Amino acid sequence: VGQKPSAVLKEIARDDGAICWVARGVIHFRSMAKLAATSAALTYEANNPKSENLLMTRWQVINNDHEYLKQHQFRFMGYDMQGGVIESGSKDYPIKWVAAQDQQVLSNMSKCMLPRFIMEAEGNGALTPGLSIKCLVHSYNTDSGLDESVPTLMVVTRVAHYEDRYTYTSKAQLSTVYTGS
Repeated sequence: VGQKPSAVLKEIARDDGAICWVARGVIHFRSMAKLAATSAALTYEANNPKSENLLMTRWQVINNDHEYLKQHQFRFMGYDMQGGVIESGSKDYPIKWVAAQDQQVLSNMSKCMLPRFIMEAEGNGALTPGLSIKCLVHSYNTDSGLDESVPTLMVVTRVAHYEDRYTYTSKAQLSTVYTGS
């Protein structure tokens, strides 16, 4: 009551351990547990001119895990009328009291999508939030193989498709599922 619709949707998704987005007037929810178990629908590669997969034109590894997780790492506590105080999360984290009466809801509050990678590629309308992608970033020298700082399997959490004067481009933020541990 009195909240913006986007805030209500975000709260529903958090309580259910899901991600939520609105695209072209349709509200989508996807379970983070199911996204983590999904196999890759597309494969993108970088620094491999002989690749037969889709190619990334630009990319950036996001290395701010600690700063991002500060907003999500709490020891969530609630009160159940029959069972009393319930909790979820590491005892090392600060306590945050929430209006939750269910253990599953408290456990879901620790889950989030951790941004790990931003990529640009030739326009691809198949890139949508919730899509699992395999990313292979090759090192610049031929002896090193793949860049191990980039997770291989990630989920698209944000995507923008745009067209400039000459090209159609897709820019996507890719994330991994953080389960709170």
